[in-house]
Amino acid sequence: AYTQVSKRAKEIGVMDMDGGRAGTITRDKTINLSPAWSPNGGQIAFTTFGKGGKGEGSPEIAVIGSGGGAAKRVTSNGTINVSPAWTPNGTLTVASALTGDTEIYLMSLSGNILGRLTSSFGIDVNPSWSPDGSQFVFASERAGRLHLFKGSAGGGAERLTFVGTQNDNPVWSPKGDKIAFQSLSGGWDIFIMNSDGSMIQRLTS
Repeated sequence: AYTQVSKRAKEIGVMDMDGGRAGTITRDKTINLSPAWSPNGGQIAFTTFGKGGKGEGSPEIAVIGSGGGAAKRVTSNGTINVSPAWTPNGTLTVASALTGDTEIYLMSLSGNILGRLTSSFGIDVNPSWSPDGSQFVFASERAGRLHLFKGSAGGGAERLTFVGTQNDNPVWSPKGDKIAFQSLSGGWDIFIMNSDGSMIQRLTS
């Protein structure tokens, strides 16, 4: 799944791994970003600036079937709602500025808050869950610039990165032993590390 730019709009598209059968599944002529697959592959959550509801024009979260169709608005609160992700059991995770700065919440598909996962000064965004659902990694400004932290549904957070100026968009590996992320080091590059923050390796240059 990806974001495609066309005629002043950004739509969500889906294609095969080799680039075949590419096509857009949203057609609302607005800005749609950050597609995230549900664990069963049947739905895609994304951030939208589309029209409708109290949150018109602000970044809100929507969900659409992976084959297209009508998208369902999950949030409509008129604040910042970004970086949707799914837990392994299919619960939606959203970074939302409901209390001022952006914190990470568990949320039902009807927009009800099921739990708050972070509470700190500075934004918390872009969560990714471990395969067993016990922990999640996320980017946070609580240490100043963006760094990666690991948290759990029970609260608390452990800092994983101490180098780099902007560490963001972490993705937990399917085996659970590695975390990939992007970092700004002259340009944006991809790095990988153990899930405890050790053995950082640079993959692109």
